[in-house]
Amino acid sequence: MKQKNYESLIYFGSISPLIFGSFTFFRWLYQRKNNAINIDIELISFFAILSFLILSIITIVLSVMYYRKFNSNRFVPALIILAFTFPIIILYGTLYDKYSEQVFIKIVNDKLGYKSKRIWSKNFEITGLELQDDILIVNYLPIYVYDWNKEDSFGYEYSINNVYVDLLTTDKKIKTFKLPSFEKGSCKQINISQLE
Repeated sequence: MKQKNYESLIYFGSISPLIFGSFTFFRWLYQRKNNAINIDIELISFFAILSFLILSIITIVLSVMYYRKFNSNRFVPALIILAFTFPIIILYGTLYDKYSEQVFIKIVNDKLGYKSKRIWSKNFEITGLELQDDILIVNYLPIYVYDWNKEDSFGYEYSINNVYVDLLTTDKKIKTFKLPSFEKGSCKQINISQLE
């Protein structure tokens, strides 16, 4: 095999899992944060990590063969890319855990004469929404309140703290609407007209 072919295979093996995994993660994150759409990426992520492990072994073996055959260190940047891919995978996993627990809601203000003022609950408040468009993407971590006296075969009963949206009318009055309760990890779209 020629020197250039070895180098192509080594660099392909080192960078392709990183590119594929990064594309998958950022597509999921973009859809979740900007459109409140959840994409199931667990299986794709599993195969991306598996391909990283397999291609890492192949890349290391090819690097050793390359060094013995051509006595050159041109493969070292590929091994550095492999070394940096592992902490990037851990970072993506940490961010995935953080954002997959949160609720993402796309609130469409389809009522004429109403402006979003704030979204609030017992554990958070989002203000300054008067300057936003009629479509808001809100993310928050729902708070579960457990009743430790009521237990069934699935565990203790719980409720989720209510979330409200305040709308400012044209005559400067505030109308408050209660949003439906959502479990951790939910992604939904809500029209304000549906809340009345």
